[in-house]
Amino acid sequence: MRLVPISSDNVKNVWPHVSKFIESACDKGPDNLSPSELCVSCETMRHQLWVLISSNGPEAAAVTGIYDDGDVRRGEWVAFGGSGNAWIEHMEPIEQWAKDQGCTAFRSYGRPGMTKRMPTEYRVKGIIFEKVL
Repeated sequence: MRLVPISSDNVKNVWPHVSKFIESACDKGPDNLSPSELCVSCETMRHQLWVLISSNGPEAAAVTGIYDDGDVRRGEWVAFGGSGNAWIEHMEPIEQWAKDQGCTAFRSYGRPGMTKRMPTEYRVKGIIFEKVL
C-alpha cells in the first residue's frame, strides 16, 4: 500500500471515495466528530487527509491535526478508518510530516485494544471515559 497526503484543493474530489472510512472512525472514536466537519477542515487546511491506496483503490483514510498546547506543538490522529494494522505500518511518514511542521510529539486516541498494536515508542497516557447525559 502507498500512503498519499491529499492536498486541500483535492479533498473534495477524494472525499466521496474515502468518507466511509472516516465515518466508521467517527462512529467508533471517543469524540463526537462529524465527518462533514472533518472534510471542511481538511479543505481549509486545519487538518490533513491521508489515504492508503492499493492496486484495488483506497483501503483506508485518516485525518491528522496539529495542535499547540502551551509550549508543546503536537500532531494527533483525529480519525482513522480502514485497516488499523496498515496505519501502524505507515505511521513513520506521518510522524515525520508532523515533525516537519514543528511538532515535538504525536498523539493518538483509541480504544483499549489499540495498546497491543501501537509501536513501543508510544506510551499510554490515559483513557477517556464519558457518560452521555
